[in-house]
Amino acid sequence: MRRMKQRFGLLLAVVATFGLMLMVSHQPVQAEKVTYSVTPVYPDNQTDTELGYYDLKVTPGRKQEVGVRVQNSGTKPITVDVTPTTATTNENGLIDYTGTNTKRDYPSGSCKI
Repeated sequence: MRRMKQRFGLLLAVVATFGLMLMVSHQPVQAEKVTYSVTPVYPDNQTDTELGYYDLKVTPGRKQEVGVRVQNSGTKPITVDVTPTTATTNENGLIDYTGTNTKRDYPSGSCKI
């Protein structure tokens, strides 16, 4: 008899837990839509324009200017901060865009588009 009460109590607890889970209201969440795109503008010495990143053949000691095209597809003006950084791979082999703390010889800034 005691065992039956324990099983009934356990069953009641499980049913109550599932009932509470069903009663909790969930509101759908949507991320903000990305309203801009960034496209590299490749110079003539880009090795392959299908890569999606810069792979330039540059003579040692020469400087190379690169650029990007930022397009606002939204209806409101936006401000974009442009900061070039070097991509590396982390210890898991994934691309890491966090950059380094070293000072680079290129400008960065922000512009309204």
